[in-house]
Amino acid sequence: MKEFNTESLKVSVNEVASTLPGWARTAVEVGMLARRAAHSTESRLIVCCVVPCRSVFTALIGFGAVLAGGFAFKKGFAWEDFLSVEPGSEIFWKEKDRDGNHVGVVEPHEELSGQIFVPVTITKPARKQGRWLFTKDKFYECIFSEDKLPSLKGAEKYERSEVFFGSLGIKNASSWLMTSGAEVRLITNRAALERNLEGWGLVAVEGSAGVPLDDLMLLKHEEDAPLAKATIASHLGGLVVACPVTVLDGPLAFQSFQKVDSGSLVFVLERAELGVEHVGFLEQARHQHSPEHTVEIDSMFFSDVPESVEITGCCLRAA
Repeated sequence: MKEFNTESLKVSVNEVASTLPGWARTAVEVGMLARRAAHSTESRLIVCCVVPCRSVFTALIGFGAVLAGGFAFKKGFAWEDFLSVEPGSEIFWKEKDRDGNHVGVVEPHEELSGQIFVPVTITKPARKQGRWLFTKDKFYECIFSEDKLPSLKGAEKYERSEVFFGSLGIKNASSWLMTSGAEVRLITNRAALERNLEGWGLVAVEGSAGVPLDDLMLLKHEEDAPLAKATIASHLGGLVVACPVTVLDGPLAFQSFQKVDSGSLVFVLERAELGVEHVGFLEQARHQHSPEHTVEIDSMFFSDVPESVEITGCCLRAA
């Protein structure tokens, strides 16, 4: 997985850009480390962050996990994958640099003069119903998804995110963004999180406008749920789908730790919220593995941790 230096990021608060402060860089790096650890089935990161204020810190951890997930993405939906789609399957696509999504049903392959065609019958939009013959060249002129393309309402958000992540060096950003599956799950209060993120953006290229942080996290909304890179859940509900990284925001969210049995786990607390149960949980996690399979995580793993932030935890490796 590619290394990324957070020094290249700037923060835009109410459209005023400045250097990303140390606490914010730390949050992004915690999220990236957690996602990297989850990339291997043989390791799992469990870490506690104690901060003066967790309102935006938690969201930046989520962004870091999304960013690392983009760097970890390898392949995407290729021509060879398209050829293997079962006839009768529904497929979603749009032409690059054009508005309008298409939905169609894949038909059996056809071959003419040694060239393979994949016929697709368009089912939506109704005004464009017909039959497309995809060649390999035509395939790469389009953006595909086996689940769903962004709604027209969310298309601009995805386009901004694609440019942003592409400028940071993520290859195949478009394919990654159109592939279903979240990189991180935030156990928090949605209304409070979205309120705290108002006016916050990140800048990837000097002189460019800041992109809203909630856009870059591609938070789950009903119309684009399958493509969300970050989802939000309440501590009161069940966690039915596994996720590479789970972030528990505050003491109420911490009560959900027993529901998370895979992937990296990060919990964020303000100093007054830290209690013996949180310290005890970390100690129990360490004791479940022998010392030779436990790597201690502290501030030395990160580039610029301010004194106001404390990080402790461990990376647990399979025996």
